[in-house]
Amino acid sequence: MSISEIQNYENASTELRLVQVSDSFDDHVAKVASIWVRVALEKALVATEKREQEQFRACAKISSLIADSHNVSPNYGFSYVCYDAKGQPQGIMILAIHSDQVEVARIVTNPNNIRSCVNKNQVRGAGTCLLQEAEKLAMNEGKESVYLFPLDEANDFYEKNGFLQTGDDIRIMTKKIQKVSQEFFQSIENC
Repeated sequence: MSISEIQNYENASTELRLVQVSDSFDDHVAKVASIWVRVALEKALVATEKREQEQFRACAKISSLIADSHNVSPNYGFSYVCYDAKGQPQGIMILAIHSDQVEVARIVTNPNNIRSCVNKNQVRGAGTCLLQEAEKLAMNEGKESVYLFPLDEANDFYEKNGFLQTGDDIRIMTKKIQKVSQEFFQSIENC
């Protein structure tokens, strides 16, 4: 597997490492997603609350789509994996660059990290880390926005990360990218 480290991301409780898979799709990503499908479905079977069952089923659905992503459009050429400090994958994202936007084609976090799941080993922040990378790529590529087609179970998460519903017929959430000058980046580096 050929990967390149993108950034280290730290929040109050977690250190995460984001890497970009250099190939358009890598078998490692498919294997991780396939495992998450099984884990999420197993958790859905034993979950006692309906909301929790729906969240695990949604995780299984997206993981399944990622596992099969090598069969989708060749435009989906950017795969990212977010690892925790122990080297365990905690999130996967597949992006596509279009003429004026970046599409988050697929994004999912480890089913053990679903917020409603009580798990002392939960890793927080993988989804946010991945979305920030999508925004950074959009900014670097001079794109106007990042968009995605969310499942209903994830709407709150995307809204907390600055995405707004923009579609009428089809549910689309978009985040506008603010253009920042090179001088601004240099001023930050000099602080």
